[in-house]
Amino acid sequence: MDYGAVMTGAQFCNVSSEDGSISLNNLVPVADSSIDTAYSIIIQLLDDAGSTTDADYTWDGEKWTDTNTGAEVKDVTFGVGQGLWVYNFTGEDVKLQSAGQVITSDIDVPLSLDYGAVAVGNCFPVPVSLNDLVPLADEAVDTSYSVIIQILDDSGSTTDADYTWDGEKWTNTNTGAEVADVSFAAGQGLWVYNFTGELVNLRIPAPEL
Repeated sequence: MDYGAVMTGAQFCNVSSEDGSISLNNLVPVADSSIDTAYSIIIQLLDDAGSTTDADYTWDGEKWTDTNTGAEVKDVTFGVGQGLWVYNFTGEDVKLQSAGQVITSDIDVPLSLDYGAVAVGNCFPVPVSLNDLVPLADEAVDTSYSVIIQILDDSGSTTDADYTWDGEKWTNTNTGAEVADVSFAAGQGLWVYNFTGELVNLRIPAPEL
């Protein structure tokens, strides 16, 4: 099952397995047979606040290695909702393929309490509607809290798509209009900002496959 997207630059991608995490070694860059297999694909993991960690890995054509030390990767995993920056330096279209299972249950992604941007991706192999995403807070938290989503394009840049949760529905942050038919594709990334000051989970319901 191909959870990745065709990459043309810095591509945000998230891949997950049924048990909630996946090994980096289960991710395999797949290119056309005419491309040199020893091409360079670099992955950087993001922490819960959306910042790049020191984790930086390079695909050498057969396996993942630590970009800084050259050591082979053994036990690196990342969980549901954890984001990656994936850089494709081959100059060709490449897909990121996973041997993980397709998720069949809802996913709850914890949002940062420090007003930072949490990196979230569509973990499913089909598009997901923005209207199906629901921020969940403790009953003691005001339901009219502000959670803002920004959708990323294929180059990893923030698009003009910016949406705010008003406690009941998603609206366009710039116009205030209710969101009608916005969706994001498999592997497409989101920045999610939690401005409530309280713990909020973003629930991504499993679509019908």
